[in-house]
Amino acid sequence: MNAYSAALMVLIASLSLCLATASAQNQPRAAIVTGEVHNAPSREIEFRHEALLAPGSSQHHIVLDEQNRFALLLNIPKGIFVTGYYKGEHHIHFPFFVEPGDSLHAVVTFAEVAAAESDSVQSAADEAPPAYSLTFSGRGAENNRFLAEFWPQHSDFEPDYYALEPEKFAHQLKQRRQDEFASLSEGREQYALSLGFIDCMTAFINYNWADKTVSYPNFSYENGRLTRRMSPDGSHRREVPPAYYDFLQEIPLIDEKAIGVQEYRRFLVNTLDLEAKLDGPPRLADRYKLSGLGLSPTVHAQLDSMYDANNPPRLSQMIDLAGLGIVESAQAQLDSMYADPKEISASQKAAWLGLELSPAALAELDSYEDHNMTFGMEDTTRIDTTDGKLTFHLPLAKNNEWYEYV
Repeated sequence: MNAYSAALMVLIASLSLCLATASAQNQPRAAIVTGEVHNAPSREIEFRHEALLAPGSSQHHIVLDEQNRFALLLNIPKGIFVTGYYKGEHHIHFPFFVEPGDSLHAVVTFAEVAAAESDSVQSAADEAPPAYSLTFSGRGAENNRFLAEFWPQHSDFEPDYYALEPEKFAHQLKQRRQDEFASLSEGREQYALSLGFIDCMTAFINYNWADKTVSYPNFSYENGRLTRRMSPDGSHRREVPPAYYDFLQEIPLIDEKAIGVQEYRRFLVNTLDLEAKLDGPPRLADRYKLSGLGLSPTVHAQLDSMYDANNPPRLSQMIDLAGLGIVESAQAQLDSMYADPKEISASQKAAWLGLELSPAALAELDSYEDHNMTFGMEDTTRIDTTDGKLTFHLPLAKNNEWYEYV
């Protein structure tokens, strides 16, 4: 069993135990969030939070009433961060924290957008999102007053940090982590923060630092753009010195108190993905104990090579198709389709992205011999054909949606 498989099994077993304990001992209790929005950029808000007893996130779509008010009822076993999202020309989000039994009231005030004083036209991509302020009252307000002060400082992370060399990048993030813990320490003196909130903030700061550090090799910052690159074999990753990953010894892989914090889930996914890439594909010797067979190293290596040549297995090796009455030629065709799935064309990607293009433009996209997709910090989707290469540039938020689609 390789390191990735071992880590994954330990993780699943530990999280299963943690979740079972949470389910048995902490039955969900209601938390009520009410609020009003002044100068609302949209009548629709989407609230998201990590699902504590299931993978992924929970989403709640709410339409403001005539007075621009909203109400949200959450049945939760422990304190969680909830984020309100506005989708439009800009992605606007504002976080808050609730615990079982909370009755929190939030007032969100967006700055009024002044009319343009000139005839110049500025694209939505160049405009800054409207500023907003948050005030809170009710049970749970103290936690959120601190969070409203903390969040602007936290969210000012500069993408050009990724242009730094590995050691300088790691140093910047470590200093940032220390500064955020200093802010939390000051907040504990200024506000009556609950223990549950302190635990969640501690996990948030720790795993946000750890996730950004472990993910650094996946990102590049060029020409003012931050891009995340991906490849099946990990060949896209930037080179870092071996000691770069020593920081993983400072952060636990299993942390029950961090369950429900989005940054913790991201860290787990990216760290286990890193382990899988470093280990490489499993060999036959990783799955079966061959030492007792008395094989020579040459034969041992030959068996591994034969296993690799037929890995992954054919569809007919995984599923018994004999009882379906499929002729051999059809079975071979199914195996071929499974081994070499059909690629999604450039025009199909454009249609999925909602790009309104003429038939001629779609045909032109398909005329390119190859194309790729990158995910960056932009708010909008665009197509680039520089140097004769077709590239779809997507917002980072589209990453999960794309993998669900394919």
